[in-house]
Amino acid sequence: MLSRRLFLLQLLFLLTACRAAEIDIGRLSIGVVSYGEGNRALERFSTLRDYLAAQLKAVVDLEPAYNEVQALAQIKRRTWSLVFAPPGLAAIAIAEAQYLPLFPLEGLSKVRSVMLVLEDSSIQNLNGLAGKVVALGQPGSATGYYLPIYNLY
Repeated sequence: MLSRRLFLLQLLFLLTACRAAEIDIGRLSIGVVSYGEGNRALERFSTLRDYLAAQLKAVVDLEPAYNEVQALAQIKRRTWSLVFAPPGLAAIAIAEAQYLPLFPLEGLSKVRSVMLVLEDSSIQNLNGLAGKVVALGQPGSATGYYLPIYNLY
């Protein structure tokens, strides 16, 4: 009787140990920063979402941020696995939240931002901006406060 119980216990242990391994489905969260685009931004990235889901065999979520305040909060909490953001927010994500650029500009690793002027402009360097008013992007834009802090002092 004891050997029968021992045999059944061993058989139960063997069946439990040989159970098929559960597949851990990962989750990838993609942040999409879009100003005034609404759900069109999500539609633009739906093909990428479907491709990544198929290749990674994971659940891929597209999470929109409709303004910089919301995007900065998500970046600082590091809730997104991958972020598509304008240059100002991308620079903040790199500097403050340890995000890594996937496709950095070649040869421009030390440049944080760029100002463009017409070829025949009287402004040819940063000294030419002294005493001038500079408009930086949309009102409330991250570049509006990011660029002067890092480049214009």
